[in-house]
Amino acid sequence: MNIKNITNAIRKIEKYLGVKMDTVEVEIVDDVITTWNVSGKSIPTADQLNAFDTEVLADIKAEEDAVTKKAADKESGKTKLKELGLSDDQIAALIS
Repeated sequence: MNIKNITNAIRKIEKYLGVKMDTVEVEIVDDVITTWNVSGKSIPTADQLNAFDTEVLADIKAEEDAVTKKAADKESGKTKLKELGLSDDQIAALIS
């Protein structure tokens, strides 16, 4: 099956399988599934994979939000340490 026109194909395949790709024998070469040795699951159709659009996009959004929150928390922490009177060098030593 050619997955070239399927956005986030690997994530959708993982949703379809219910496991990470590294735990099964699936090989994709040049956007084509060339090996599919998955017990109990046939190669998915494009429609089956695209059914996971909302779920995959929600996962991606959650990951992006987590990265943004981590960066914001780091800056907030630096600001609080600065307010406590620590120098930039001291703050750098603490967070490195």
